Amino acid sequence: MKYLLLFFFFSHTLLAQTPKELAQLARIRAPQILMSLQEARARSLGVEQATLWQNPSLTMQSGRARTAGDFAFVMDLTLMQSVPWPGTRSVMKEGATYLQEIAQLDLQEAGLRLYHATLLLSIELAHFEKLSEEKQSRKKRLGEVKKFLEAKTYASVNDKIERDMILNQILLIENEHYEIDSKINLLRSKLKRLTGLTGLKKVELSYAPLKLVSRAELLKELSLSPEWKRQAKFMAIAQNEVKKAKLATHPEFQVGLNYRIEHLNPENEFIHANLGVTLPLWDRGQYREEIARAGVLREEANKKLVEMNLANLFDELYASLELSYRQSQKFPIKNLKGINQRIKEVDQAFRKGRIPVSALLQVDNLTYETMNLIFKSHYDYYKNLAGLHDLLGKQMDF
Repeated sequence: MKYLLLFFFFSHTLLAQTPKELAQLARIRAPQILMSLQEARARSLGVEQATLWQNPSLTMQSGRARTAGDFAFVMDLTLMQSVPWPGTRSVMKEGATYLQEIAQLDLQEAGLRLYHATLLLSIELAHFEKLSEEKQSRKKRLGEVKKFLEAKTYASVNDKIERDMILNQILLIENEHYEIDSKINLLRSKLKRLTGLTGLKKVELSYAPLKLVSRAELLKELSLSPEWKRQAKFMAIAQNEVKKAKLATHPEFQVGLNYRIEHLNPENEFIHANLGVTLPLWDRGQYREEIARAGVLREEANKKLVEMNLANLFDELYASLELSYRQSQKFPIKNLKGINQRIKEVDQAFRKGRIPVSALLQVDNLTYETMNLIFKSHYDYYKNLAGLHDLLGKQMDF
Protein backbone atom coordinates (compact mmCIF):
# COMPACT_ATOMS: atom_id res chain seq x y z
CA MET A 1 0.00 0.00 0.00
CA LYS A 2 2.87 2.39 0.82
CA TYR A 3 4.43 1.94 -2.63
CA LEU A 4 1.01 2.28 -4.27
CA LEU A 5 0.50 5.67 -2.61
CA LEU A 6 3.99 6.81 -3.61
CA PHE A 7 3.31 5.83 -7.22
CA PHE A 8 -0.02 7.67 -7.09
CA PHE A 9 1.67 10.84 -5.73
CA PHE A 10 4.56 10.93 -8.20
CA SER A 11 2.24 10.14 -11.12
CA HIS A 12 0.31 13.31 -10.29
CA THR A 13 3.49 15.30 -9.75
CA LEU A 14 5.37 14.23 -12.86
CA LEU A 15 2.32 14.17 -15.15
CA ALA A 16 2.62 10.77 -16.82
CA GLN A 17 2.66 11.19 -20.59
CA THR A 18 3.07 7.78 -22.18
CA PRO A 19 -0.01 5.61 -22.85
CA LYS A 20 1.31 2.88 -20.56
CA GLU A 21 1.82 5.29 -17.64
CA LEU A 22 -1.63 6.80 -18.12
CA ALA A 23 -3.22 3.34 -18.22
CA GLN A 24 -1.45 2.28 -15.02
CA LEU A 25 -2.56 5.43 -13.24
CA ALA A 26 -6.18 4.98 -14.35
CA ARG A 27 -6.20 1.40 -13.05
CA ILE A 28 -5.17 2.62 -9.59
CA ARG A 29 -7.88 5.20 -9.01
CA ALA A 30 -10.90 4.15 -11.09
CA PRO A 31 -14.21 3.84 -9.14
CA GLN A 32 -15.00 0.47 -10.71
CA ILE A 33 -11.69 -0.89 -9.42
CA LEU A 34 -12.41 0.40 -5.92
CA MET A 35 -15.85 -1.22 -6.11
CA SER A 36 -14.36 -4.55 -7.18
CA LEU A 37 -11.77 -4.30 -4.41
CA GLN A 38 -14.48 -3.90 -1.79
CA GLU A 39 -16.46 -6.78 -3.27
CA ALA A 40 -13.36 -9.00 -3.14
CA ARG A 41 -12.75 -7.93 0.45
CA ALA A 42 -16.36 -8.69 1.40
CA ARG A 43 -16.14 -12.15 -0.18
CA SER A 44 -12.87 -12.79 1.66
CA LEU A 45 -14.56 -11.95 4.94
CA GLY A 46 -17.42 -14.22 3.90
CA VAL A 47 -15.01 -17.15 3.88
CA GLU A 48 -14.05 -16.39 7.48
CA GLN A 49 -17.71 -15.96 8.42
CA ALA A 50 -18.57 -19.39 7.00
CA THR A 51 -16.14 -21.09 9.39
CA LEU A 52 -17.60 -19.57 12.56
CA TRP A 53 -19.70 -21.56 14.98
CA GLN A 54 -23.28 -20.53 15.65
CA ASN A 55 -23.78 -18.43 18.77
CA PRO A 56 -24.87 -20.38 21.88
CA SER A 57 -28.22 -19.62 23.49
CA LEU A 58 -28.65 -18.79 27.17
CA THR A 59 -32.09 -18.95 28.77
CA MET A 60 -33.11 -18.14 32.30
CA GLN A 61 -36.36 -19.06 34.05
CA SER A 62 -37.40 -18.12 37.55
CA GLY A 63 -40.54 -18.41 39.66
CA ARG A 64 -42.07 -19.52 42.92
CA ALA A 65 -42.81 -23.09 43.80
CA ARG A 66 -45.16 -24.24 46.57
CA THR A 67 -43.92 -27.19 48.59
CA ALA A 68 -45.59 -28.50 51.76
CA GLY A 69 -47.54 -25.28 52.13
CA ASP A 70 -44.50 -23.02 51.77
CA PHE A 71 -43.49 -20.87 48.79
CA ALA A 72 -39.89 -21.08 47.53
CA PHE A 73 -37.89 -19.25 44.87
CA VAL A 74 -36.78 -21.44 41.92
CA MET A 75 -34.36 -20.44 39.11
CA ASP A 76 -33.15 -22.34 35.99
CA LEU A 77 -30.18 -21.37 33.78
CA THR A 78 -29.73 -23.28 30.49
CA LEU A 79 -26.81 -22.89 28.05
CA MET A 80 -27.25 -24.62 24.65
CA GLN A 81 -24.87 -24.92 21.71
CA SER A 82 -25.87 -26.14 18.24
CA VAL A 83 -23.43 -28.69 16.84
CA PRO A 84 -23.54 -29.15 13.03
CA TRP A 85 -23.09 -32.48 11.33
CA PRO A 86 -19.40 -33.27 10.71
CA GLY A 87 -18.23 -31.65 7.47
CA THR A 88 -20.93 -28.95 7.41
CA ARG A 89 -18.57 -26.06 8.12
CA SER A 90 -16.08 -27.22 5.48
CA VAL A 91 -18.87 -27.38 2.88
CA MET A 92 -20.01 -23.85 3.82
CA LYS A 93 -16.43 -22.59 3.61
CA GLU A 94 -15.98 -24.23 0.22
CA GLY A 95 -19.01 -22.39 -1.20
CA ALA A 96 -17.83 -19.06 0.22
CA THR A 97 -14.35 -19.65 -1.22
CA TYR A 98 -15.76 -20.05 -4.73
CA LEU A 99 -17.57 -16.71 -4.38
CA GLN A 100 -14.33 -15.12 -3.22
CA GLU A 101 -12.48 -16.47 -6.26
CA ILE A 102 -15.18 -15.11 -8.58
CA ALA A 103 -14.79 -11.67 -6.95
CA GLN A 104 -11.02 -11.86 -7.55
CA LEU A 105 -11.65 -12.73 -11.21
CA ASP A 106 -14.02 -9.76 -11.51
CA LEU A 107 -11.38 -7.49 -9.99
CA GLN A 108 -8.65 -8.68 -12.36
CA GLU A 109 -10.94 -8.41 -15.38
CA ALA A 110 -12.11 -4.90 -14.45
CA GLY A 111 -8.51 -3.74 -14.05
CA LEU A 112 -7.47 -5.30 -17.35
CA ARG A 113 -10.35 -3.81 -19.34
CA LEU A 114 -9.77 -0.38 -17.83
CA TYR A 115 -6.05 -0.61 -18.57
CA HIS A 116 -6.67 -1.44 -22.22
CA ALA A 117 -9.43 1.17 -22.59
CA THR A 118 -7.12 3.91 -21.25
CA LEU A 119 -4.31 2.66 -23.47
CA LEU A 120 -6.54 2.93 -26.55
CA LEU A 121 -7.72 6.41 -25.54
CA SER A 122 -4.09 7.52 -25.26
CA ILE A 123 -3.17 6.04 -28.64
CA GLU A 124 -6.19 7.67 -30.27
CA LEU A 125 -5.31 11.01 -28.67
CA ALA A 126 -1.71 10.77 -29.91
CA HIS A 127 -2.95 10.09 -33.45
CA PHE A 128 -5.34 13.06 -33.44
CA GLU A 129 -2.58 15.29 -32.09
CA LYS A 130 -0.41 14.20 -35.03
CA LEU A 131 -3.27 14.95 -37.44
CA SER A 132 -3.74 18.36 -35.81
CA GLU A 133 -0.07 19.15 -36.39
CA GLU A 134 -0.43 18.04 -39.98
CA LYS A 135 -3.47 20.29 -40.45
CA GLN A 136 -1.48 23.26 -39.15
CA SER A 137 1.37 22.41 -41.48
CA ARG A 138 -1.00 22.10 -44.47
CA LYS A 139 -2.66 25.40 -43.70
CA LYS A 140 0.71 27.15 -43.43
CA ARG A 141 2.00 25.55 -46.62
CA LEU A 142 -1.10 26.44 -48.65
CA GLY A 143 -1.01 29.94 -47.21
CA GLU A 144 2.47 30.34 -48.66
CA VAL A 145 1.21 29.08 -52.01
CA LYS A 146 -1.59 31.65 -51.85
CA LYS A 147 0.94 34.43 -51.20
CA PHE A 148 3.06 33.13 -54.07
CA LEU A 149 0.11 33.42 -56.44
CA GLU A 150 -0.89 36.84 -55.14
CA ALA A 151 2.67 38.10 -55.62
CA LYS A 152 2.45 37.68 -59.39
CA THR A 153 2.57 41.05 -61.15
CA TYR A 154 0.14 40.11 -63.89
CA ALA A 155 -2.60 37.80 -62.61
CA SER A 156 -4.44 35.96 -65.32
CA VAL A 157 -7.94 34.51 -65.05
CA ASN A 158 -6.34 31.14 -64.41
CA ASP A 159 -4.26 32.62 -61.57
CA LYS A 160 -7.42 34.02 -59.93
CA ILE A 161 -9.14 30.65 -60.21
CA GLU A 162 -6.14 28.96 -58.64
CA ARG A 163 -6.12 31.49 -55.78
CA ASP A 164 -9.80 30.72 -55.13
CA MET A 165 -9.07 27.01 -55.16
CA ILE A 166 -6.31 27.47 -52.59
CA LEU A 167 -8.56 29.69 -50.44
CA ASN A 168 -11.36 27.11 -50.48
CA GLN A 169 -8.91 24.37 -49.55
CA ILE A 170 -7.68 26.44 -46.60
CA LEU A 171 -11.27 26.96 -45.41
CA LEU A 172 -11.90 23.20 -45.63
CA ILE A 173 -8.74 22.52 -43.65
CA GLU A 174 -9.80 25.00 -40.96
CA ASN A 175 -13.18 23.30 -40.66
CA GLU A 176 -11.54 19.86 -40.39
CA HIS A 177 -9.12 21.31 -37.84
CA TYR A 178 -12.03 22.42 -35.65
CA GLU A 179 -13.41 18.88 -35.72
CA ILE A 180 -10.02 17.42 -34.81
CA ASP A 181 -9.55 19.89 -31.96
CA SER A 182 -13.01 19.02 -30.64
CA LYS A 183 -12.10 15.33 -30.68
CA ILE A 184 -8.78 16.07 -28.93
CA ASN A 185 -10.54 18.03 -26.19
CA LEU A 186 -13.02 15.19 -25.68
CA LEU A 187 -10.27 12.56 -25.43
CA ARG A 188 -8.26 14.74 -23.04
CA SER A 189 -11.30 15.21 -20.81
CA LYS A 190 -11.86 11.46 -20.64
CA LEU A 191 -8.20 10.81 -19.80
CA LYS A 192 -8.19 13.49 -17.11
CA ARG A 193 -11.23 11.92 -15.45
CA LEU A 194 -9.70 8.45 -15.62
CA THR A 195 -6.25 9.44 -14.36
CA GLY A 196 -7.11 12.37 -12.09
CA LEU A 197 -4.36 14.47 -13.67
CA THR A 198 -4.97 18.22 -13.49
CA GLY A 199 -2.84 18.78 -16.54
CA LEU A 200 -2.01 16.63 -19.54
CA LYS A 201 0.82 17.30 -21.91
CA LYS A 202 1.23 15.90 -25.38
CA VAL A 203 1.05 12.10 -25.28
CA GLU A 204 4.35 10.50 -26.23
CA LEU A 205 3.81 7.55 -28.56
CA SER A 206 6.57 5.29 -29.81
CA TYR A 207 5.78 3.32 -32.96
CA ALA A 208 7.14 -0.21 -32.73
CA PRO A 209 6.78 -2.64 -35.66
CA LEU A 210 3.46 -4.48 -35.45
CA LYS A 211 3.42 -8.27 -35.22
CA LEU A 212 0.67 -10.80 -35.83
CA VAL A 213 0.57 -13.56 -33.22
CA SER A 214 -0.45 -16.91 -34.68
CA ARG A 215 -4.05 -17.97 -34.19
CA ALA A 216 -3.05 -21.40 -32.86
CA GLU A 217 -0.84 -19.84 -30.19
CA LEU A 218 -3.62 -17.59 -28.91
CA LEU A 219 -6.23 -20.33 -29.13
CA LYS A 220 -4.25 -22.42 -26.65
CA GLU A 221 -4.83 -19.74 -24.03
CA LEU A 222 -8.60 -19.54 -24.53
CA SER A 223 -9.12 -21.90 -21.59
CA LEU A 224 -7.48 -19.23 -19.38
CA SER A 225 -10.21 -16.73 -20.24
CA PRO A 226 -11.79 -15.04 -17.18
CA GLU A 227 -15.21 -15.96 -18.52
CA TRP A 228 -14.22 -19.62 -18.75
CA LYS A 229 -12.73 -19.58 -15.25
CA ARG A 230 -15.84 -17.86 -13.92
CA GLN A 231 -18.08 -20.51 -15.43
CA ALA A 232 -15.93 -23.21 -13.82
CA LYS A 233 -16.52 -21.52 -10.46
CA PHE A 234 -20.28 -21.38 -11.09
CA MET A 235 -20.16 -25.09 -11.84
CA ALA A 236 -18.32 -25.71 -8.57
CA ILE A 237 -20.87 -23.60 -6.67
CA ALA A 238 -23.72 -25.67 -8.14
CA GLN A 239 -21.99 -28.88 -7.03
CA ASN A 240 -21.45 -27.34 -3.60
CA GLU A 241 -25.20 -26.72 -3.37
CA VAL A 242 -25.73 -30.47 -3.86
CA LYS A 243 -23.44 -31.12 -0.90
CA LYS A 244 -25.39 -28.63 1.21
CA ALA A 245 -28.66 -30.31 0.23
CA LYS A 246 -27.34 -33.72 1.29
CA LEU A 247 -26.53 -32.32 4.74
CA ALA A 248 -30.29 -31.83 5.28
CA THR A 249 -30.67 -35.63 5.46
CA HIS A 250 -28.57 -35.73 8.65
CA PRO A 251 -29.80 -34.87 12.14
CA GLU A 252 -28.77 -31.72 13.97
CA PHE A 253 -27.53 -31.78 17.54
CA GLN A 254 -27.82 -29.39 20.46
CA VAL A 255 -25.74 -29.90 23.58
CA GLY A 256 -25.85 -27.87 26.77
CA LEU A 257 -25.82 -27.53 30.54
CA ASN A 258 -28.63 -26.73 32.95
CA TYR A 259 -28.27 -25.27 36.41
CA ARG A 260 -31.27 -25.25 38.81
CA ILE A 261 -31.48 -23.81 42.31
CA GLU A 262 -34.42 -24.16 44.74
CA HIS A 263 -34.47 -21.97 47.84
CA LEU A 264 -36.07 -24.46 50.12
CA ASN A 265 -35.16 -25.66 53.56
CA PRO A 266 -32.72 -27.17 52.95
CA GLU A 267 -31.59 -25.43 49.70
CA ASN A 268 -31.30 -27.66 46.60
CA GLU A 269 -29.04 -27.26 43.53
CA PHE A 270 -29.03 -29.31 40.34
CA ILE A 271 -26.57 -29.40 37.41
CA HIS A 272 -27.28 -31.64 34.44
CA ALA A 273 -26.34 -31.97 30.76
CA ASN A 274 -28.75 -31.64 27.83
CA LEU A 275 -28.65 -33.33 24.45
CA GLY A 276 -31.14 -32.45 21.73
CA VAL A 277 -31.52 -34.01 18.29
CA THR A 278 -33.51 -32.61 15.36
CA LEU A 279 -34.67 -35.66 13.42
CA PRO A 280 -35.13 -35.35 9.63
CA LEU A 281 -38.50 -37.08 9.52
CA TRP A 282 -40.82 -34.88 7.49
CA ASP A 283 -38.25 -32.69 5.68
CA ARG A 284 -35.39 -34.93 4.63
CA GLY A 285 -34.13 -32.51 1.95
CA GLN A 286 -35.13 -34.82 -0.88
CA TYR A 287 -36.55 -32.01 -3.01
CA ARG A 288 -33.73 -29.66 -2.09
CA GLU A 289 -31.21 -32.12 -3.47
CA GLU A 290 -33.15 -32.53 -6.71
CA ILE A 291 -33.28 -28.74 -7.10
CA ALA A 292 -29.51 -28.55 -6.56
CA ARG A 293 -28.86 -31.30 -9.11
CA ALA A 294 -30.99 -29.40 -11.62
CA GLY A 295 -28.70 -26.43 -10.99
CA VAL A 296 -25.68 -28.59 -11.85
CA LEU A 297 -27.29 -29.66 -15.13
CA ARG A 298 -28.10 -26.03 -15.90
CA GLU A 299 -24.48 -24.99 -15.35
CA GLU A 300 -23.25 -27.90 -17.51
CA ALA A 301 -25.45 -26.63 -20.36
CA ASN A 302 -24.28 -23.07 -19.72
CA LYS A 303 -20.68 -24.28 -19.85
CA LYS A 304 -21.22 -25.48 -23.43
CA LEU A 305 -22.88 -22.16 -24.29
CA VAL A 306 -19.97 -20.18 -22.82
CA GLU A 307 -17.51 -22.36 -24.73
CA MET A 308 -19.37 -21.73 -27.98
CA ASN A 309 -19.67 -17.97 -27.36
CA LEU A 310 -15.99 -17.68 -26.48
CA ALA A 311 -14.98 -19.55 -29.64
CA ASN A 312 -17.23 -17.33 -31.80
CA LEU A 313 -15.95 -14.15 -30.19
CA PHE A 314 -12.35 -15.32 -30.54
CA ASP A 315 -12.85 -16.00 -34.26
CA GLU A 316 -14.41 -12.55 -34.79
CA LEU A 317 -11.69 -10.73 -32.88
CA TYR A 318 -8.85 -12.60 -34.56
CA ALA A 319 -10.35 -12.05 -38.02
CA SER A 320 -10.55 -8.31 -37.26
CA LEU A 321 -6.99 -8.35 -35.91
CA GLU A 322 -5.74 -10.10 -39.04
CA LEU A 323 -7.51 -7.59 -41.27
CA SER A 324 -6.20 -4.56 -39.37
CA TYR A 325 -2.69 -6.06 -39.41
CA ARG A 326 -2.78 -6.47 -43.20
CA GLN A 327 -4.00 -2.89 -43.56
CA SER A 328 -1.21 -1.70 -41.28
CA GLN A 329 1.30 -3.44 -43.54
CA LYS A 330 -0.14 -1.62 -46.56
CA PHE A 331 0.02 1.68 -44.67
CA PRO A 332 2.95 1.29 -42.24
CA ILE A 333 3.99 4.05 -39.84
CA LYS A 334 7.41 4.27 -41.51
CA ASN A 335 5.67 5.72 -44.62
CA LEU A 336 5.08 8.99 -42.73
CA LYS A 337 8.64 10.09 -43.47
CA GLY A 338 8.19 9.36 -47.16
CA ILE A 339 4.94 11.35 -47.20
CA ASN A 340 6.64 14.46 -45.81
CA GLN A 341 9.40 14.14 -48.42
CA ARG A 342 6.84 13.79 -51.21
CA ILE A 343 5.09 16.97 -50.07
CA LYS A 344 8.36 18.93 -50.30
CA GLU A 345 8.98 17.60 -53.80
CA VAL A 346 5.47 18.59 -54.94
CA ASP A 347 5.85 22.09 -53.47
CA GLN A 348 9.13 22.57 -55.30
CA ALA A 349 7.62 21.30 -58.55
CA PHE A 350 4.73 23.78 -58.22
CA ARG A 351 7.00 26.76 -57.56
CA LYS A 352 9.00 25.84 -60.65
CA GLY A 353 5.78 25.77 -62.67
CA ARG A 354 5.95 22.07 -63.46
CA ILE A 355 2.51 21.21 -62.01
CA PRO A 356 -0.74 23.23 -61.70
CA VAL A 357 -2.57 24.08 -58.46
CA SER A 358 -5.11 21.33 -59.11
CA ALA A 359 -2.34 18.71 -58.99
CA LEU A 360 -0.92 20.32 -55.85
CA LEU A 361 -4.30 20.14 -54.10
CA GLN A 362 -4.89 16.60 -55.30
CA VAL A 363 -1.58 15.49 -53.81
CA ASP A 364 -2.38 17.43 -50.62
CA ASN A 365 -5.73 15.62 -50.17
CA LEU A 366 -4.24 12.25 -51.06
CA THR A 367 -1.40 12.79 -48.60
CA TYR A 368 -3.76 13.60 -45.75
CA GLU A 369 -6.03 10.63 -46.55
CA THR A 370 -3.01 8.31 -46.59
CA MET A 371 -1.81 9.66 -43.25
CA ASN A 372 -5.29 9.17 -41.81
CA LEU A 373 -5.33 5.56 -43.06
CA ILE A 374 -1.90 4.93 -41.48
CA PHE A 375 -3.10 6.10 -38.07
CA LYS A 376 -6.46 4.33 -38.37
CA SER A 377 -4.92 0.96 -39.29
CA HIS A 378 -2.44 1.35 -36.43
CA TYR A 379 -5.21 2.15 -33.94
CA ASP A 380 -7.51 -0.63 -35.23
CA TYR A 381 -4.70 -3.15 -34.79
CA TYR A 382 -4.27 -2.29 -31.12
CA LYS A 383 -8.03 -2.06 -30.59
CA ASN A 384 -8.56 -5.62 -31.86
CA LEU A 385 -5.46 -6.86 -30.04
CA ALA A 386 -6.77 -5.35 -26.79
CA GLY A 387 -10.12 -7.08 -27.35
CA LEU A 388 -8.36 -10.43 -27.72
CA HIS A 389 -6.30 -9.84 -24.60
CA ASP A 390 -9.44 -8.89 -22.66
CA LEU A 391 -10.98 -12.16 -23.79
CA LEU A 392 -7.89 -14.15 -22.77
CA GLY A 393 -7.37 -12.26 -19.52
CA LYS A 394 -3.87 -11.06 -20.49
CA GLN A 395 -2.29 -7.62 -20.37
CA MET A 396 -1.35 -6.31 -23.78
CA ASP A 397 2.30 -5.43 -24.27
CA PHE A 398 2.80 -1.91 -25.57
